[in-house]
Amino acid sequence: MIDMADMVDLVTFDRIKEAAARIKGLVSPTPLLRLPQLDKFFKGAEIYVKPESFQPIGSFKIRGATNKILDLAAKGCTEGVITVSSGNHAQGVAYAAKKAGLKATVLMPEIASPLKADKARAYGAQVIIKGQNNNESEVTALEIMEREGYSFVHAYNDPLVIAGQGTIGLEIMEEQPDMAAIVCPIGGGGLISGIALAAKSLNPQTVVYGVEPALVPRFAASQQIGHPLTLYPDKLSIADGTRTMTAKELNYQMIKTYVDHLVSVEENMIKEALALMTFEAKLIMEPSSAMAFAAALNDRIPLAEGQKICFILSGGNISREALKQLLD
Repeated sequence: MIDMADMVDLVTFDRIKEAAARIKGLVSPTPLLRLPQLDKFFKGAEIYVKPESFQPIGSFKIRGATNKILDLAAKGCTEGVITVSSGNHAQGVAYAAKKAGLKATVLMPEIASPLKADKARAYGAQVIIKGQNNNESEVTALEIMEREGYSFVHAYNDPLVIAGQGTIGLEIMEEQPDMAAIVCPIGGGGLISGIALAAKSLNPQTVVYGVEPALVPRFAASQQIGHPLTLYPDKLSIADGTRTMTAKELNYQMIKTYVDHLVSVEENMIKEALALMTFEAKLIMEPSSAMAFAAALNDRIPLAEGQKICFILSGGNISREALKQLLD
């Protein structure tokens, strides 16, 4: 149980419904794909995939960024927005800001994907590479924000961003109300926070699994000690979308409240799942997305014949060279 004295204000399901109305017309719903060719790899479970790689920026991040930036614009933001991101959120902010007629500045750490940095620039953002990790980049971003009067758009620690990502769960459950389970990769925790809230609000029986890289299981480790923490991994995961080091309080509490199980996967499992899904599902995905499939393929998640299970394909922004290297 959550200690109410320590609890932050959780995002509500009404915020997700508001987000769905706000972003309508700018962010298109993605299809819920039924892929029967995958059933045999998952013990006969009925496999569904929610491919957020189909979004204009190739990632779910467009949803939360658009919801936040449209709200800021409606409240009179004119100076511009600033964010910190290792990749996909940078593109989401750049894309949404351009649509809203706002200037966007993005701080990215040195470990960020060059492909994702270039795409953020292509959408009109000023990209500044600074710091060894997101935490260091954020220090500079906050300094610029104060100096220039920009509004900060956090990648995951924001109720409006979480609500925007939650529209994915809303779409899944509206189309398939009896979905037995949803499996979602975890980076900063904004995606699974929103999806789990939507799913549990519409069907409390739907089981939500969160998957983290074994190299940096932020939320599982945080739950073990009872509060959010920062991890400093010895190695970087190939799942570059999950390289966030710090579990923030809001996401920690949302996950603790609405996510049923947290599991982790090793690097070799991610690579094997990426290869299998590339050729069997015929879908391009980032290693971060492959984590969800890896968990089920390696018995980290219980499966049953006929069970309806949906995997969140969070993004497909991977270069040809990086994909080739991972598949070799």
